Amino acid sequence: RLATRDGKEPMGFAVAGALAIYTAPASAGTHAIAAASAQDPTQRATVMATVEAGVTIALSPGSVTVPVAGNTSLTATVTGTSNTAVAWAVDGIANGGGAVGTLSGSGSTRVYTAPATPGVHVVTATSVADSSRSAAATVAVQAGAVEAGIIVSPAGLTGNPGTLAAPTTLEGAQTLIQKAIVAKSGSLKVLLRGGVYARTASLSLGAADSGTASAPVQWASYPGEQARLVGGVSLPVSALQLVTSADPNWSRLDATARGAIYVADLSAYRASMGSFSSRPNTGGSTMAGSVNQAMEVFANGVPLTLARYPKYVEAASVNLAVQEAISVTGSIVPDATGTYAYAGLDSQGRPYYKQAKGGNVWSIAVGAGGPSWVLSDRSDYGGKNTASWGTYETFSGPAGRFEALTGSTGSALLAPASGANAVPGFLQITGTNGTSQIVVPGGNQSRWKVSEAMYYGLSSYCWWGDHSAVSAIDASSGTITLANRPTLGIRVGQPCFIYNLLEELTAPGDYFIDRVNARLYLRPNGDVLPTEVLLSTLQTPIVKMTGCTGITWQGVSFESGKDVLVSATNGQSVSFTGCRFWNGGGYGLVLSGSSNLVDGCDFRQLGQGGVWVWGGNRSTLTPSGTVIENSEFQRFGRLFWTYQPAIQIVADEDYNAACMGITVQHNEIHDAPHDAIIYGGNGNTIQYNKIYNVDQWTNDAGAIYSTGCEWGTQGNLIQFNLIRNCGGPLGDWISGIYVDGGGSGSRIVGNILYKAGPMCSIQHNGGRDVQTQYNVCYGSWYGIDISNVTFTILSNVAGSQTNFLQKLQYFNYQSGPWA
Repeated sequence: RLATRDGKEPMGFAVAGALAIYTAPASAGTHAIAAASAQDPTQRATVMATVEAGVTIALSPGSVTVPVAGNTSLTATVTGTSNTAVAWAVDGIANGGGAVGTLSGSGSTRVYTAPATPGVHVVTATSVADSSRSAAATVAVQAGAVEAGIIVSPAGLTGNPGTLAAPTTLEGAQTLIQKAIVAKSGSLKVLLRGGVYARTASLSLGAADSGTASAPVQWASYPGEQARLVGGVSLPVSALQLVTSADPNWSRLDATARGAIYVADLSAYRASMGSFSSRPNTGGSTMAGSVNQAMEVFANGVPLTLARYPKYVEAASVNLAVQEAISVTGSIVPDATGTYAYAGLDSQGRPYYKQAKGGNVWSIAVGAGGPSWVLSDRSDYGGKNTASWGTYETFSGPAGRFEALTGSTGSALLAPASGANAVPGFLQITGTNGTSQIVVPGGNQSRWKVSEAMYYGLSSYCWWGDHSAVSAIDASSGTITLANRPTLGIRVGQPCFIYNLLEELTAPGDYFIDRVNARLYLRPNGDVLPTEVLLSTLQTPIVKMTGCTGITWQGVSFESGKDVLVSATNGQSVSFTGCRFWNGGGYGLVLSGSSNLVDGCDFRQLGQGGVWVWGGNRSTLTPSGTVIENSEFQRFGRLFWTYQPAIQIVADEDYNAACMGITVQHNEIHDAPHDAIIYGGNGNTIQYNKIYNVDQWTNDAGAIYSTGCEWGTQGNLIQFNLIRNCGGPLGDWISGIYVDGGGSGSRIVGNILYKAGPMCSIQHNGGRDVQTQYNVCYGSWYGIDISNVTFTILSNVAGSQTNFLQKLQYFNYQSGPWA
C-alpha cells in the first residue's frame, strides 16, 4: 500500500502491483513516499523525493534590427538550476563568424556585432546544465543606418563617439548634444538601443540640454527596440533558492508555505534597501521626494505584494450584500443587538435581515432615501418606526459602524454572523483611544514582529488613508499601538490592515525583505520562477528636467524607481510620446510649465498617481497650453490610496499662480482605489475620457473631482466623458463627477454616467456658477445631488482653507482680467 506521509491515497501515482510511478507536482519541493506491507502495515520503507524546478532559458530581446557592422546586446536568463552557464552560437556556429556576425563578452550578456552584408541571422543560447533547453533571437541586419542620431547602448562607453559601432552612454550622449547645441551643428537626436539601463543617479537635464519648440532635442528608443531606464538593479534569478531549515527566519515562516518560498541574499544591495520611515503620511501633499524609501520587488513587470494580514482582495470580488446572517453588537438604546437572519429581497432587489427582540421587529435594510444601509424598526418591515441607526459612511453592504439617528443612542457594529471580517481584506477597528491605539479581532498577532509591522488604515468616511509603524502589540486583547497618530484620527468601525509581515508570506506574489539580515523572501506568482526580478534602489527621479525647452522623449520606458519616475518642471515644449511609466513608488511623471505634451503613454502600477501637472498663471489668466491625451492609466495609487489620481491638475506649492488652461482628453483611466482626475484652477478642459472601476476603496469621492473651497475656480469644462462602474465596498457616497466643498465655475455637459456611483451621478456640493447640461445618468440613486455645505464651512479667519473671500481677494477679482 502506497501513501503520502499523512496516510491519504496519493494523487500522482500510477500503481501496478509492487511498482509505482511517481509523477511530480508542478512546483519544487521535497516529499516523503512510503510503502507499507498490506499484510503487516508496521513493515514500511520511505524514500525522499526531491522535485526540482525544470531548467528554463530565455533570451532578450527576442528580435532586433541592427545595421551592417552595428552591434546590440543580448541577455540570456537561466532558471531552475544553479548552473547558469550558456553556450552561444550564431546560425549554428559557436560564437559566430565574419559572415554571420560575432559574439563577444562574458557572463549572461553577449554583444553581437553584425557582418558587413545585410541578412537575417539567428543567435542561440543553450543551457550548459541541460543542453535540451535553448532560446533563440532573430537579428535582422540592414544596409546602412536605420536612422541618424547619437547611439546609446546599455553596453556603451562614455567616451565613445555615439555611433552604431561605438555607442555611448546616456551621459555621454548628453555631452555630445551640448556640444552640438553650442556649435549649432550635428544631430539633435539620441537613439537608445534596446535593453535595461540600470540607473544609480538621475539623468539631469537643464537649459544647456535644450532645443527649441521647432527644433527639439529628441531622445527615443531605437526603431524596433525597447529602451528601459530602470531606477533599480536586476537580481539574478539564480540567486533565488528554496528556503531551507538552515535559514535564520525558518521558524517565522508559515509551515504550510515554506515549500514554495524562495530566498535571496541582498547583502550587495544593503545600502539601498531603505525603510518605511517616509510612509506615515498618505502622500497626498507630497509631489516628490522621499515618498517611498523602502525597496520594492518587481517580477516580470509586476509589483509583488508586501506580505499582509488580511490578504488583499479585488474590490470586484467583494459581495457584502448577501449574508446568511448579520451580527449586531455595541452599547445601543433601544437594545437592537443580536443576530439578524436573512429575510428576502426588497423591491430594489437588495437583501434585508430581521430579528424579533423586546416585543419589536428590527430590520437591517437599505434606507428609503438612499442606497446606504439602516438598522431600524421600520414599520414596513413589521416594526414600530420609532428608532434607527445608520449613516452615509456605512459600508456598501450591511457591515460597519452605524451611528444613532432618530429615537436612538450609541453606535452599533455590524458584521457577518459567521465571524468573518466585516469587509474581506480588512480588519475592522472595534475599539480605539482615538489617537494611537486600535483594537482589532484576534488573528495571528502573537506571531508578528513588532519592529517590522506596518499599519495602513482608512479614516473619516474612508476618504483619507495613513501609514504608520506599529510600536506595540497586545495579542491577548487585540490592541495595536501605532507610532504615529493618523492624520484625521481613528474611529471605531473603520477598516485597516497590517503589512510587512514575514509570518504572513503565504500567497503567490507575496514578498518580504529582512532588512537586518539583508534577505529577500518571495513566493512566485506562478509555478515557476520569474525570468526577471528588479529591485528598486534609486531614490531620485530617473530623469530630472528643470527649466528645459524643446526636449522630446519617444517610446522610452521609465521603470521601477522608489520615487517619481520622471520630473520635468518649469519646462516649455517638453513632450513624452509613446512612453511607459511603470512600477514607481511615487508619481509616474511630474510636469509643469507651458505647451507641454503627454501623448499615447502607458502609466501603470504606480505608488502614487500618474501625472501631476500644473502651469499657466491664474493671476493673469494666462493658459498653460499643456495637453495630456491618448494615454492609459491603470492600477495607480498602489501604495498611497487616497488623493493620488491618474491626473492631478493642482499646483505644487503656490496654487494661486498655476493650473490655468490645461487639457486632458481621450484618455483611458481604470482600476484604482481613489479618484481618476482631480482638478483645480481655471480654464481647464477635461473631455472625451473613458473612466471606469475607480474609487474602489474609498467613500465620499468622485471619479472626476474638484479640489473645492473656492469661488474663483471659473471656466473649467467637463464634457463628453464616459464614466461607468465606479465605487466599491467601503461606502455608497461615490459619484461620477464631484464638485466638492463649494467648488465653483464648472460647466458639466454631455457626459455619459453609467452606474458611475451608488449615490449619485453628479454631486454639486454648494459652489457657485456650476452648470450641468445634457448629461445622461443611469444606475445611481440620484442623477444629481446639490447641497448647501458651503454655508456650513465658510470662514472669515485669515489663512483658513475655507476663507472663500480671501482667496478671491488674492486675485484682485474686481479689477484687471478677473473683473
